[in-house]
Amino acid sequence: MISTVLEKREIAICKSKSVLALTVSILIIALGFWLISLDSSSILKNTKYSALFVYILGGVIFLAGIYVLYVTSLRLFIKKTPGLVVDAEGIIVDTNGFSTEVIPWSKIESIREYSLTGNKFVSIHTSDPFGYLKNLGFITKITLKSQEKSCGTPISFSAAGLQVTHDELVLLLGRYFSESRENV
Repeated sequence: MISTVLEKREIAICKSKSVLALTVSILIIALGFWLISLDSSSILKNTKYSALFVYILGGVIFLAGIYVLYVTSLRLFIKKTPGLVVDAEGIIVDTNGFSTEVIPWSKIESIREYSLTGNKFVSIHTSDPFGYLKNLGFITKITLKSQEKSCGTPISFSAAGLQVTHDELVLLLGRYFSESRENV
């Protein structure tokens, strides 16, 4: 058990970044809709691609925009719960369109940093990471399995969507993790 010096910390989701994600989602949907609504003769005349390819691409872009709108934008913009909760018991991550159960500090094997396309992330490694994930949809499961292959765990998040800097986040998690190891 972690000492009471390290009290419960709730880190909220940054609403301004949710508004940006909402705007981008709407633009993606508009692009997909525009591609779907193009006249096939103008597609053949103005591009080297077939109309079928453009329609399929438009449909995929449209559906991806709907998914992003739902999962990242609306869900994060409307919800009232914090994006990250850290306390004496463990950590709850609710940042990326998925939510975890409480992951006890005793079950966390390591907390690592990694960088992908210039963005910094934190990953939580446990022996059974999918055991802590709840309410996963089909597409989210596929995304998280891919994420697990690239960074070793599906429980990974960025400070970019939270009201905290990456360095503050790493320091906070490192402090709680170290304290939990000292009291085992």
